[in-house]
Amino acid sequence: MRLLIVGEGKRAESLAQALPAYGIAVERQAAPPIPGTSGGEVARIATAMRGFEELLDEGPDAVLLASCSNLALAALLVATKAGIPVASVENDAEAREGSRKLNRRLIRQLSDATLAADAAAVAAWLHAV
Repeated sequence: MRLLIVGEGKRAESLAQALPAYGIAVERQAAPPIPGTSGGEVARIATAMRGFEELLDEGPDAVLLASCSNLALAALLVATKAGIPVASVENDAEAREGSRKLNRRLIRQLSDATLAADAAAVAAWLHAV
């Protein structure tokens, strides 16, 4: 089972370190580097979507969103269109303002599952999809 984790910070890092014990290969821990884009937030999301489209061509079995960032939203949209299962990790404290709050709502609506930030929960979901 190959998993792409999109997110930064301690939660994404700890999941990436713990999941191999459950037989899950973490392909990449963070999003691909996205070149700077002139324009607004939507232009940056579109640029990130193009980057994820290339990255997801490598064929992870699933995507785990460990944040509510614009990169996580871009990965969700591309993975959903490609038919790749997507789960998000619960984190109410992260998205309290502006675009992150909107991203969190969209991610919750479009994700196939919302999971506890626990490697066992992620592994159980992956083995069920």
